[in-house]
Amino acid sequence: MIASARLRGTQVAAVRGITAAAAAATGQTHISVRLGDVLLYVEDWAALDTLVDVAGRAQALASEVLGARTDQFLIDQARARRAALELGVRTERRSTSGTD
Repeated sequence: MIASARLRGTQVAAVRGITAAAAAATGQTHISVRLGDVLLYVEDWAALDTLVDVAGRAQALASEVLGARTDQFLIDQARARRAALELGVRTERRSTSGTD
């Protein structure tokens, strides 16, 4: 069986270690990896090595396939500043002149 999912934008991400006692269904220790609506159960080093390898290969292709990420970085920064202002948090800008 092959499952597929499309990922776009910022995703909910979480990683947890599950002990045998907590793994009620299988009793198998594992690492739970959540990325958006996808949940992976990594049960051994070979699986983890494969996951890390494919993530690295995807990152190596990213600029070629997805284009430059500078625009998204600027959008994310603007969103973060807007959210901080809405929460009343002061954001500081660093001076580039060195005369602070």
